Amino acid sequence: MLALLNTHANSNLIPLKGVNELVLIIMGLKQELPLSGLSRHLQPRNLPDTVYDASGFVYQADENDDALPSAINSATIVTYVNIPTTICALSSKIGSTSYANAVAAVFHSAMSRVVVRENGVPCYHKIRKKLIKDYGEHEVIIEDVLRKWCPIYRLRYERIEELGARQAIEAERSVLATFSLFEQEWTNFSNFYNSYPTGILERKDLGMHSSLTNEYSHAVVLTKTNTTYLTFMNSWGMSFADNGFFKVRDQSVLNLSFYDVYWTLEDLKDSEIRGFQSMCTEVEREIT
Repeated sequence: MLALLNTHANSNLIPLKGVNELVLIIMGLKQELPLSGLSRHLQPRNLPDTVYDASGFVYQADENDDALPSAINSATIVTYVNIPTTICALSSKIGSTSYANAVAAVFHSAMSRVVVRENGVPCYHKIRKKLIKDYGEHEVIIEDVLRKWCPIYRLRYERIEELGARQAIEAERSVLATFSLFEQEWTNFSNFYNSYPTGILERKDLGMHSSLTNEYSHAVVLTKTNTTYLTFMNSWGMSFADNGFFKVRDQSVLNLSFYDVYWTLEDLKDSEIRGFQSMCTEVEREIT
């Protein structure tokens, strides 16, 4: 396994073909490996707490329950959801700094998956503050933010479809999501979750309007998926929807755009690779 990591340290793809069962357990790969034996991501999951306390993972939710997702640090969840609790006007909540709230959350989550990240993982607040300083408190083109800031934090991003977003969540990576609604649709959006906090939003709930004006964009974090709906973490406070989380039937309801934020082996420093190797050795010792 150590040779495997060292040999391919400069590759975008991490070969898993021929890796023994222990390594697959350590890496927590639920899905079947492709025939080529290649996987883009190296992100351990479901490790013993004594080995991976620093991950900050909340427990993995079963497909049929409403437990919090595992990909976001629990402290970050509370901070993120409650960012704008002092702001009451719906129009003030839409857009503005939502891009910074969501990007900071997925950046922090991605960096937390590095076992021993050199110089530590920047806290959510610091990431968010830097983004706002750079772009201000208004709507932005989200890919401009990702294109500039992912390399700064040794991360990568890829725009993906709903299937890719579901696969990322299955691999316990949080996913950035954006959508736009017109003013009346935003009002209907808010009213729906005020009336049905745990409800699943359908396209019909946004209403049919002959004249639509004032389109506003918003960014959130996809945190959970199952066969019947998608769950997102918003940043409008715990009083919104289901303790800050809301459900949507599928991508088409809000015409969502998804962005997977991740890292590859070549983005890691030597010390971080050694940290992963050390963790694997300790896990093997615990298992045996």
